[in-house]
Formats: sequence, structure tokens, C-alpha cells
Amino acid sequence: MPDPSPSTLHLPGRKVLIAATSILALLVAVPVVWAVARDHPAETALKDYFAALQDKDADAALALVADYRRDETPRPEFQTPEALGGDWELTGTDLVSEFGSSATVTAEFSTPEGTQHREYTLESDGPEPDQWKLGNPFVTVTVDAPGIRPGVFDYLQVNGVIVDIRDSEGVLTLFPGVYRFYQDVPGVVDFADTDPTPLFDDQPVAVEPPAATVEPEAVQAVQEEARVRIASCLESSQPRPLACPFGLPDGTDVHTEAGTLDVFATGAEWSIEAYPEITIADFAPGDPESLLMRPVDPESHVSLTALGWGDSGRIEATFTTTCTYDLSVWSLYFKAEEGVVSLAFNDANPAWSVEGPTCDTEP
Repeated sequence: MPDPSPSTLHLPGRKVLIAATSILALLVAVPVVWAVARDHPAETALKDYFAALQDKDADAALALVADYRRDETPRPEFQTPEALGGDWELTGTDLVSEFGSSATVTAEFSTPEGTQHREYTLESDGPEPDQWKLGNPFVTVTVDAPGIRPGVFDYLQVNGVIVDIRDSEGVLTLFPGVYRFYQDVPGVVDFADTDPTPLFDDQPVAVEPPAATVEPEAVQAVQEEARVRIASCLESSQPRPLACPFGLPDGTDVHTEAGTLDVFATGAEWSIEAYPEITIADFAPGDPESLLMRPVDPESHVSLTALGWGDSGRIEATFTTTCTYDLSVWSLYFKAEEGVVSLAFNDANPAWSVEGPTCDTEP
């Protein structure tokens, strides 16, 4: 019988040879290397910029803006967390090209109005990620639309933040994002519903307020101010009071028993039985009658007693007549002071007086 070898083991039915070197090979762990794709530093900077905006951190976002674009930084009011808003997500970036210290990266965004894309230019002073800055970080809106500048709105409302824009020269910059413009102001104005506006493109977007209705509280405030102004007009001695909603201009033929009069003397007397109730037209973009005031009762009137002459001064008579209201001599606008909106009389552009007579010419 053969002697068993140290490297040979006999088992019933078969022979298994196990080499010591094979055992050692099986015991050695073989490392597996996974290749991980890394973003280009420009992509990283772009992602950090939008992550800061998602966190509503304007300062962190501005730190990633190229120095030469800092003079276009959005106004402080538009840097607040409320104005930055949300309702969007950066869903992807792709390095398009790189040339020296400049790179072009496309970004994809998910918004309530669908997918948005924009191409961004980034520049670097060195190889580190924090040295890449955005060269086109902002979006632009224009506010020269009818009804804003000049018109009946002197403010822009951005995601609920109200900002006086009279000094804007018609152009404003914002951070990219999704915005709602001109939302309801309780007790003042009720706007028609509008869809949110995604702003990621580098083309300027015109903004104008939608159709709106004046709230009853604001109508009442205008009513009270109108009574004060009418009372002041009644104190005038002029047949055609300055900046008043009624009057009798010289050159109007007034037919009296004494003859036709067409020149009227200072010393007129005005009186009133009841102040008119006022209604205010709805606002519609581009409509010249937006916010036009009218008396609820078209027959509402004041009374005028005046001295007049006719036939080149050969006829003289004192007469009393009634005059209805032409409230178009007054205009209204929505003004904003320290974030508070109100409907006010626009004294910056008043009518000097009624253009034609509002008085009965056959008293």
C-alpha cells in the first residue's frame, strides 16, 4: 500500500489535490476600484449658487457672482427670503465647453410651469472650485408696461414683497427663480389670479399688473377724501374753480331771461345739498378709464350763483344754475410707502379744471 503524501488526500470515490499556493491565493483579498465621475469646478460653483438661493441666502449666492456684475445686484428688498421665494428645483447641470479660465454650463430647472433651461458663463482666477464665479447670475424685468410707469401703480410686488419703483427707470434685476407679481392687498385691491412666472432666461421679461378691483374699504377712503376736496371747491369764488370737478368756463353760452351770457365774474357762490356717492372703475391694463371715478347718481350736483355779461357787456344778469360732476379731473393711483399700499389721489399730475361746462346752460 502506498504511503499517503502530505499534499494528497484519499477520499472514497475520488482524489482531491489541494495545493498550498492555491489556498493562499484564495485567502488574498482583491481590491475593487470604482471610478467616480466628478463635477467640473464650474458646475460645482453653479450648483452652490442655486443651493444658496434655495436656502434663501442671498449673501452666499452673491459670493459666487463675478465682481464686474456686482453693480447689477438686485435691490435689498429683492434679496429678502420672502422675495426669493421657491417652488423650483435645479435638476441637472452639464459642462458645455471650457476655454482657459472660462466655462459654459447649462442648467435644467423644474418649475410649476414646466422644465426651464439656461446657459451660464463662469469664470475663474485659478483651479480651486471657490474661484469660479458667475458672469450672468441675474434676470431682468421691465416695468414700463401700461399702468405701471407712468400710470396707476408706483410699486412692484414680488412674492408678496412690495417695493416702490418710481426711481427704477423701468428696469429691475432679480435672482433667478419663480415669482408671483401683484398679489391681493387686503382692503385695497383684489387682483385677478395669475400663474407663477419662472424667471431663468437671460432675456428681459415685461411685468404688468393684471386686471384688478378696488376693495370697498379703499373706495370708502376715496369717498371721504373726495368730500374734503369738494368742500374746498365750494369755497371758491371762481365760476370755474381750479382743479375742481365742476365749473362754468368763459365762452359758454348761458341763456337767461335777460339774454345770453358768455362771460362770468369772480364772486360766484357755490352750494350743495348732499355730497355724491362715488364708484371707481376696475383696473384693466391699457384701459384709459381704469380707476376712473364717477358719481353713483349721474344727476348729483352743486348749485352756482354767478354774475354774467353778454353781447359784449351790454347785457348783465345774475343767475343760479346746477352743475354736475366731472370727476375725471382727479386721477387715482396705487402708491406704496414703506411697504404699505393705498389708493390715493394723484396730485403729481392734476387737471387744472374741467375742460367744458358741467353746468346747465338754461337755468
